Amino acid sequence: MTNLSQALASIKSVTMIIGTGNDNARPDTELQATLPGVPTICLKPSNNADSDSVCPNGGSARDQQGNQEWKNFTTSTQTFSFTPVPAPSLTSLQIKLFEHNNGTETDDNWDIQSIAVIATDINNETRRRC
Repeated sequence: MTNLSQALASIKSVTMIIGTGNDNARPDTELQATLPGVPTICLKPSNNADSDSVCPNGGSARDQQGNQEWKNFTTSTQTFSFTPVPAPSLTSLQIKLFEHNNGTETDDNWDIQSIAVIATDINNETRRRC
C-alpha cells in the first residue's frame, strides 16, 4: 500500500473515517487526534466539559456530523483542513480519549473498530491509508 507521504505534494486536509465497534464513545467523552506538524484536531467534543484549546465542549457540543455520541457500530466521517504540511511529515496518527465522567459513571471503554485516513494535497490528489 502506498504511504500517505509517497507521491503527494504538501497535504492540506485529511478525511478521517472512524468506525465504532461494540462499545460507544459516550456524549461526555472528548476525542482528539494528532498528526505530526498539524494542530490538534477535535474529533468529538464532550457535552460535560468546559471548552478547551482544541474542542468546543459544553452541553450542546457536537461533531461535524451533529453527533454527541458515537453509537455502537456506526461510522464517523469528518474532514479537517489545515495549513499545508509536507507529505513526508505525516507519519503517524494518535487518537486521545479524555473522560469527563458524569455522576457515578465508570470510565468509557470506546471500541475503535476501524480507521481510514484520506489525505488531500494542494493539487487535490488523494491517498487513502487504513
